[in-house]
Amino acid sequence: MGSGGASAGVGASQLVSQNQTKRKRISQSNSRGPIDLYMKTDHQKTQQATLERDSAVKEKLMKTAWKCISAWMTENSVSFNTVRCPSFKEMIYAIGDYGKAMPPPSYHQIRTNLFKDRLVEMKKFVDTFREHWKRFGCSIMSDGWTDGKKRHLINFLVNCPKGTVFLKSVDASNRTNDADFIRGLVKEEINDVGEENIVQFITDNGSNFKKAGKDLMLEYPNMFWTPCGAHCVQLMLEELGGKLPRIKTAVILGKRLVTYIYAHFQVLSLMREMIGGELHRSTKTRFATQYYTLESLAKYKTHLQIMFVNDKWLKMRFAKETMGINVLKIVTSGTFWEDVDYSCRVLKPLVKVVRLVDIERKPTMPCFYEAMRIAREKLEENFSQDDSTCSLLI
Repeated sequence: MGSGGASAGVGASQLVSQNQTKRKRISQSNSRGPIDLYMKTDHQKTQQATLERDSAVKEKLMKTAWKCISAWMTENSVSFNTVRCPSFKEMIYAIGDYGKAMPPPSYHQIRTNLFKDRLVEMKKFVDTFREHWKRFGCSIMSDGWTDGKKRHLINFLVNCPKGTVFLKSVDASNRTNDADFIRGLVKEEINDVGEENIVQFITDNGSNFKKAGKDLMLEYPNMFWTPCGAHCVQLMLEELGGKLPRIKTAVILGKRLVTYIYAHFQVLSLMREMIGGELHRSTKTRFATQYYTLESLAKYKTHLQIMFVNDKWLKMRFAKETMGINVLKIVTSGTFWEDVDYSCRVLKPLVKVVRLVDIERKPTMPCFYEAMRIAREKLEENFSQDDSTCSLLI
């Protein structure tokens, strides 16, 4: 037993020794000598240099592509906001997927086959809303506007809990005052959307739309005609501008002052130097913009008064001309500035309502009546001592 145990012990010892020797050989075979370290470092340097060179080339190509995109946009007056559109990024990625030297589509391809394909895709997109119209009901909305060519266009949209989708646009320039024509247009959209799916149709509050809306309610008893809240308040602002002489005078003189400044580049340059900003220029389509013109004048009242007694103004030839003298009379008139302040106090509460109901981020009808109540209370507070104004406002 002893010799057997010794033999067994020796065997175990040899096995351990052999395993250690094996591990040592493996360890030695995995080790790296100086030449290996040199080759590894050289390879890394080469790889890094290649990556840096490729990165520099890609950076140059990217900047060249960006310059080409910018040149195309500026040459064709493309709005800067278009780069925020998801389809712009998709276009860039698609070009990158194709690779180098992708041929551009021709004018004919863009306006025929590609446009038709896009139209089919949009119709399929609109169709995804139809099941929601049936399930939840919907509202047809019409929005009239005038484009740069003085055409009166009417856009038709459908709103439901899923969102708002555009249906079509109609040129109604020659028949915009024809209530029967308007009614026919709305009926076409009712048939397209489905009479059973429609809860209400919303239009402007013009006399032609009002008549068309009332006639359609008789024809479709299950639907309601609703005038546009924003347009109603716009009409209220226009009516106040016509009924209150002080507002009418302030608007006329304010527009005359701003128009004169922006019509003469030397006067405009002096104005920008004096006030460090811009005056708001109103538009003809919306009376609410008249308020912003008066508000900007009130904001820079002191600067404008200083500007027209400044030596630079007095040395200009415009200061001696009739129009320049008349503008000076406006700026130095205490009555004009009192009328501007009065107009802002009258119009501001209602303009706030227009801004509230004219946004598209969320439905505003639930808070419209509350906003009108707050505007009414503000007007009562501002003109509680002015019976003549209060009787017209409240």
